[in-house]
Amino acid sequence: MLVDEYDSFSNEYLEPYSIALWDGTIVEMTFKSFWATVKSLLGPTKGIQKVFITGISPLSLNDVASGFNVATNLSFNEVLSGLCGLTRADVEASLKEICGSDLGAYEHHISIMAKFFNGYHFCKNKPVEPLYNTETCLRYLQVRTHISLDVNI
Repeated sequence: MLVDEYDSFSNEYLEPYSIALWDGTIVEMTFKSFWATVKSLLGPTKGIQKVFITGISPLSLNDVASGFNVATNLSFNEVLSGLCGLTRADVEASLKEICGSDLGAYEHHISIMAKFFNGYHFCKNKPVEPLYNTETCLRYLQVRTHISLDVNI
């Protein structure tokens, strides 16, 4: 099971350092019920073998949603640090394909992408290769494949 941006809606109800607005709401009950159900279905013979959750903050699954207290936060695991993004080599290969022999266009676009879409680090313990944001890179590259690669874009 993959749940993307699991905390997006719950963060609308939470204020930093306070769950007072969340307590007792239908949203809280629904959220807790959902994750309690997922937890009850976890296991090789129960229907859900693994759950992967993405989101901005693990806040939604702490005390607020204790129905799913079996989660392990792997966000900063060194072994997985390159999992959620594109490397510079990935971006360069794509741009070379899109730009062909137009070195000016390639250099222009790689500088934009390095400035705005790069710099994500998913490891606290040691330096790892910074990653490019996958979604913004793919959108940027998609637009570049449908219109001229004029360097003034």
